[in-house]
Amino acid sequence: MNPPFEFAPELVVARDQLFAYDWNEEEKQPRVRTSADGVKWSDAKPIYKKPFYLWGVMYDPVSDEFWAPPHAIPSKAAVEGRQIHLIRSKDGVQWDYVSTVAPFNNSSESVLRFDKDRTMTVLVRRKYGSTVTVATAKPPYTDWQMSDLPVIAEGHHFF
Repeated sequence: MNPPFEFAPELVVARDQLFAYDWNEEEKQPRVRTSADGVKWSDAKPIYKKPFYLWGVMYDPVSDEFWAPPHAIPSKAAVEGRQIHLIRSKDGVQWDYVSTVAPFNNSSESVLRFDKDRTMTVLVRRKYGSTVTVATAKPPYTDWQMSDLPVIAEGHHFF
């Protein structure tokens, strides 16, 4: 049986479990389902807070935590309130705010990665623009350094 995802979910494998993160458009609410076999799924559980869309969720085996740079979607246009948070979770369900990565009014899909020295890099799509922002921070991931590149990133992930 396939769960009724409204949008293509972000899939993460961690600790012998599959996590599927998607979005309830009507409620502007991120949510998660879990599965041990990819066939039987849990009911959708609301996660984090409205109106943040969890894009770029990852499990980091070094910290044994889930991390995500969700973006706020207060409306479809570039408006006040769009921003990127950094959040983390010990179980993939209960998420905690770490910091605001990018407060741009055209922030959109963002993904993150860890360097070997545990510096975090977040690639931020700039909706309705022709740049991508590269944000970097060292632990505890609260002091972000920004640089813009003259390229467009759409629906990206990087490894």
